[in-house]
Amino acid sequence: MAILIFLLTFLVVASLIFGVWLFAGADGAQEQIRKRMNAVRKAERRGDVSQSLKLVRDEMLSSVPLIHRMMLQWSWSSKFQEFLSQAGLRTKPAKILLLSAVMGVGSNLLAGLFFRKEYISVPIGFAVTAIPFLAVAWKRRRRFRQFEERFPEALDLLGRAVRAGHAFTTGVEMIAKECAEPLAGEFRTTFEEQNFG
Repeated sequence: MAILIFLLTFLVVASLIFGVWLFAGADGAQEQIRKRMNAVRKAERRGDVSQSLKLVRDEMLSSVPLIHRMMLQWSWSSKFQEFLSQAGLRTKPAKILLLSAVMGVGSNLLAGLFFRKEYISVPIGFAVTAIPFLAVAWKRRRRFRQFEERFPEALDLLGRAVRAGHAFTTGVEMIAKECAEPLAGEFRTTFEEQNFG
């Protein structure tokens, strides 16, 4: 009986969220966003995406505008996006949150069907909900370790480039081209942002 109540509650909440999402898609701002996104996709197919378009698109917290606007109001969402980028992931924060919620609810339902005891299924659901966050934290820690190991090599390359008469920005670009990841990606981002202004 508890599983049936849980399923009905989940379906009602999901239906409400879907209804709000559909209702929010009817306003004029949504149409304007849709036109802009179509322009970005057309430019991407032609291969002439400007740096400004890439930067704007990469800062979206969700590909659904309503969820993006909701997440902008939460102070932790920008920190979570930074956490994901430090892990080297280009996944949007809303996708990780959705994956975590689906995994947690699914495992809770499966554990409820097998064990038929809520005091077992609820902790299992919470534990499985944490798996995507733990995976991101593990990737972030591993990427930081790789960066720290290779950073002296990048400084040496930068020093040699400046001593040879190259500009500092040219040295940063050389690191982006010649070093391995994650150094190359971070220095490439630094170089591109500096060029962008």
